[in-house]
Amino acid sequence: MNIKKNKYLILFITILIFGIYFFGFYNGIKRTFPYKILSNINKDIKKIINKKTIELSKIDKSNCSTNEIFQCFKLPKAISFNNSSDLNSFIFDWQKIEVNNLKKLAYFKFETDKLFYLNQDDEKFLSKINLNDKNFDNVIHGGIKQIFQMNDKYYAYVGYSNKDCTLLSIFEFPNGKKITDFPCLPAEFDQLDLNNTGGAFLEYNNLNFLTTGTPTTFNKKINDLAQDDDSPYGKVLTIEIDEKNNFNYKIFSKGHRNPQGISLIDDKIFSVEHGPRGGDELNIIYKNENYGWPLFSLGSTYQLDEIPNGNLSDNKFFREPIFSFTPSIGISSIEKCPNLYQQYYKPYKCIAISSLRTNAIYLVLMSDNLNKVINYEKIEFESRIRKFKFYDDFLIAGTDYQGVIFGKISKSTNN
Repeated sequence: MNIKKNKYLILFITILIFGIYFFGFYNGIKRTFPYKILSNINKDIKKIINKKTIELSKIDKSNCSTNEIFQCFKLPKAISFNNSSDLNSFIFDWQKIEVNNLKKLAYFKFETDKLFYLNQDDEKFLSKINLNDKNFDNVIHGGIKQIFQMNDKYYAYVGYSNKDCTLLSIFEFPNGKKITDFPCLPAEFDQLDLNNTGGAFLEYNNLNFLTTGTPTTFNKKINDLAQDDDSPYGKVLTIEIDEKNNFNYKIFSKGHRNPQGISLIDDKIFSVEHGPRGGDELNIIYKNENYGWPLFSLGSTYQLDEIPNGNLSDNKFFREPIFSFTPSIGISSIEKCPNLYQQYYKPYKCIAISSLRTNAIYLVLMSDNLNKVINYEKIEFESRIRKFKFYDDFLIAGTDYQGVIFGKISKSTNN
């Protein structure tokens, strides 16, 4: 009797297993429970087999000095990559390392065996320029938006409130001497969002470019500043700071919502710009061009109101983006692609873009004249990517609050 029962039980289990897999193949095998388990086991085995170690530097310098003007993190001599991502013809191996007190980055640079960085809420510098909690209590996302270098000096681009005025200012870093104040923003505190202040910097062709945004999610007066030739907000500016710290700017292009990244690639100025709800943009920046905000966008407002574009995309007054991400990816920085990837796809060009929302870096393949996006691949991580740079084929990326990602791209051997 027991033998009979066991036979029926085995038969039932066998039919159940075959039934599950038949259902899985019929509906998409990745949806079935057993396949997910096997897939996860396969990924874990792959991590062990593919575990690689890379030497960062042969130079063993002293530990970070307490006198550095930025926060400093001494890197290990070697890093083991425990994660890997498959691309079309490549494998990207990576590892995340915790870094002391790293939050939202205003500055991020790698040198030999050290990371130098500064958080947007760095109390040491903010107190030096006489800013404290009172200057940030009433505004959303204030702080140090960028540290940039000109004339062998560092400068800080800072958003804050002072009594009834919310504004952006530039200070010399680290001594805190004020260089200039941009105008007060015409809105109540609760209508401002200083995440939308731009702050990307580029030095090119004897010019210094600084991007500014329109710091709001819905206030019309602030959004309209992007079209106002008398306002520095919503622009790509060229700026000058002389030896006596006198400041001057000119408008290079206008109609920008929040251009957070800028980079020189193949002698063209590329910028990535946050759209509203949808419509994150990749743009090539040309002098005296109008990029349309708030009159033109491929996104909609955060209140889900349609932006009345009409046929604006067909007329000559606004320059369309090269590419638009909808839904928004939380676009953040733009840099050159790894050399190996770029060489493989010649004569096509490649641009790398980071994302806060999708926790990824996109490798965007473009036509050889850089006027069209061909396709893109996505390297997925587990953290928001705010700043990054490829050094040949080696990646260093700064996250929000979750350390630094190190990675290396290599040719796939499975083709």
